[in-house]
Amino acid sequence: ADVTLVSSDGRRFYCHSVMLQLWSGLFQELLAFVDEMQHTWELPVTDVASDVLLLLGCMYPHPARVEITMANCEKIFHLGDKYEAQDMMLRAARYLADTAIPTIMEKNSRDTTIPRVLECLRIAKKYSYPWLGTACLQLLGRKFFDWGLRGDLPKLLEVLDSSQLMQVMQSIP
Repeated sequence: ADVTLVSSDGRRFYCHSVMLQLWSGLFQELLAFVDEMQHTWELPVTDVASDVLLLLGCMYPHPARVEITMANCEKIFHLGDKYEAQDMMLRAARYLADTAIPTIMEKNSRDTTIPRVLECLRIAKKYSYPWLGTACLQLLGRKFFDWGLRGDLPKLLEVLDSSQLMQVMQSIP
């Protein structure tokens, strides 16, 4: 390890500059200015230890690799955006599209599934993943009658714009 990340709560993480630079545009920029004669260096970060651990768990290969879940997905997007880790964000978006949305589709409890679909849609919009947004809208359309969304149209109109609502309507079987 040639870089020590120091979290805002003082925990030290011994890392490899090559891994940090490989995954993060921000670390590429920061580490480019480090004196090449120095063999190790410390980099303070503004995140708490648990967030740094999540960040590194997404960057480092197995066994440190973090499993992406609905519970940590938003945090992964936030950290990926902050540290310019596009591949990390893409992994999280793929998790939502390939795992979370199909799992949501199988469930029939509208009270828990609709908020999750809308959360995925919000993430898709915030981090510019239109294909993920389309998957969410299609899911809402496919489950429109199963979930009784007709009664929730005013609520959906608060969240969806007219073109998104049209995509939902076009996806109704």
